[in-house]
Amino acid sequence: MIQLDLLGYNRPGVKNRTSLLLPLLSLLALASLLANLLLLRRSQQLLRRWREVLLDPLGLQAFAMQPTAPASSSAGRLVVFFGDSRAAAWSAPTIPGYRFLNRGVNGESSAQALGRLATHLAPLNPDLVVLQVGVNDLWSSVYLPDQRQVIASQVQTNLQKIVAELRQLPSQVILVTIFPLGRLDPWQRLTGWQTVQEDILAVNGYLKGLGGEGVVILDASAVLAGADGYVQPHFSLDALHLTDAGYAALNEALRNILTEAP
Repeated sequence: MIQLDLLGYNRPGVKNRTSLLLPLLSLLALASLLANLLLLRRSQQLLRRWREVLLDPLGLQAFAMQPTAPASSSAGRLVVFFGDSRAAAWSAPTIPGYRFLNRGVNGESSAQALGRLATHLAPLNPDLVVLQVGVNDLWSSVYLPDQRQVIASQVQTNLQKIVAELRQLPSQVILVTIFPLGRLDPWQRLTGWQTVQEDILAVNGYLKGLGGEGVVILDASAVLAGADGYVQPHFSLDALHLTDAGYAALNEALRNILTEAP
């Protein structure tokens, strides 16, 4: 009986190619599975964050179990770090005559910081506030490109209001310009995060104009950025956050400001 080989499976070399194709397809299937698992995990993280914001939109519970600062100033002037995750990760330096508290909240926008100021800062009566917030607003424009200009304008307005309210406490303010971006991953480059860097520079130009009586500007770019304007690699943990070395450099600049303050 004559057997037909319509697919040419029995031709020389076809079996070898097929034996190579099967492992390749298996690898592709495994890669697809891993990618989907990563996407699922990321979506769950975002959903969790969204629910947390719905339940506590201003992050007022972030410090509910922590004691307030002692009223006595015998330990030195009280400096409070205030803002988003960049502020939350800022480890305090050791400076004679000063004591430090941190009131940063991860993932916070400038509007949220403004909304919780009366709860998290006013009762502390801080002598100085180190303010760092705004980048979470600006990178949102990657996904809301039609609102990019509005978002940047809102950041400027909210920071101006925060500074004004801090001066009413009254507290002196060390206004840290928004850290520039660090290294971008391929997805961030593909989705246009370069526009976030442009907006950071534009907003920082506005913030520098807020300096004056009781308000000192700490230019983060002058401390952290390389020649290309992005955070130098050894200071960059990822696109938004700093390494310990980055904060050490900022603390050196902060130390200079505080030791020169009247």
